Parts: sequence; C-alpha cells; structure tokens
Amino acid sequence: MKIRTISIWALAVAGGLQSCQTKDNNTSDATDTTATVTSTEVEPDQSFEKALVYFALDKYDSSANSIEHAADFMEEMSNSLPEKRDAAIDSCVADLRDLATDVATDHVYGIGELNYYFGKTGRALAGYTMTITDEKFSNLAPKEQGLVFRAAIEKMEKSARYHQRELNSDESALFQRAKGLRDRLEKGEAVDKAETLNMIAELRMQLGKWEKEFKARHDSESAPGKDK
Repeated sequence: MKIRTISIWALAVAGGLQSCQTKDNNTSDATDTTATVTSTEVEPDQSFEKALVYFALDKYDSSANSIEHAADFMEEMSNSLPEKRDAAIDSCVADLRDLATDVATDHVYGIGELNYYFGKTGRALAGYTMTITDEKFSNLAPKEQGLVFRAAIEKMEKSARYHQRELNSDESALFQRAKGLRDRLEKGEAVDKAETLNMIAELRMQLGKWEKEFKARHDSESAPGKDK
C-alpha cells in the first residue's frame, strides 16, 4: 500500500522557496504541491523500512546500503535549500552515515540502534516541516497548510513507533486536536493564524520532550557493559 504523504520538495514549492525542480510559471503553487504529493515515493521511511528488514535477516550490507540511500536523500534535500539549511537535518545525515558504517561492520548493539536514529530523523523532518509552515504562513493557502500539518503529524507518529512507544493520554489528545485542525485546513477552511501557530508551538514542545526521553533511553541502552 502506498502511503500518502507530502515530500520536502512539496514543502519547498508550498513555501515559495526555490525547488530542485523547474516550475512552470503558468501553474499555481497549490497545483505543484498536489502533484508532488501524489507522485513522490515516501522517503526516507521507505529506505528505513528496508534497512530494518535486511537487518533482521542478518543481511547487514544490504541494510547499510538502505541507510546510505536514506542519508543521500536527506543530504540532497538539505543541499536543495541552502538558505534554509537546518542543523538538525545535517546532524541526521552524519548520524545515518555513521550508522551505515557500523551496521556494515557489525558494530551496533542491536536493531534498537537503527530505530533510535530513524526516529530521530523523523523528529528532525517534522520540526523542519513546521519551520517552513511558521516562516511562510502568509504564503500558504489553507489546504497547503493542511498538507504540511499532515506531513508533520505523520513524521511524529512514525518517530514514536520506531521507538516502540505508545502515546500517552496527553499525547493522544494533542494529536487528536492537531488532526482536527489538519482536517479543517485540508477542507479549505480559513483558520485563525494564532490557532495554527499555537498548534505548531505545542507540537514543537512535544518534539523537545521526546528528544530528551528517547536520547536518555538510547544512552542508557548503549552504555558500556551492555550486551550487544
């Protein structure tokens, strides 16, 4: 089943930034965004899923190659928008390349190591998505804002799943409200700017909480003396 998502290229078009693809001057931003959403494969998640399958089958070279492919995608994305280069994205590229080397040479503690860095990448992408929304809010039509919210929510939820972490009641309530706002925007409803930006702030706060939680868990699980 093909997962519906918005690619980072669509964010570039929706935000009015220069994309790596040439745009026809007679085509609206909204049309370009929709076309990109429907035609772009899901990355880097597609490569992450392949890496996990190969790792579970002890095919470490293939797993490492899939991780490298994801890193290549992230680096290409970052290089395409140099004026909006994001430190968290660049950090993830470096982490993924190091992880690929460790997987290929059998220097990881287990599949949880892959899940940690895949989840971290998802959070970085979600944060970057919301940065585009925040900075380019006035240039986005409601439906485009809805697509960006959809992307951020999906990346955040997948990040939690990589960590095998169920949402608690407060987190579930937050995502329910975020999805309600997303649905209203995708229907073309004009939502007050303050409501949208407040939701972005709440989601950012949740990202920060998760970053601390998952890093602490990772550091504990990979501490010296732990079994590989």
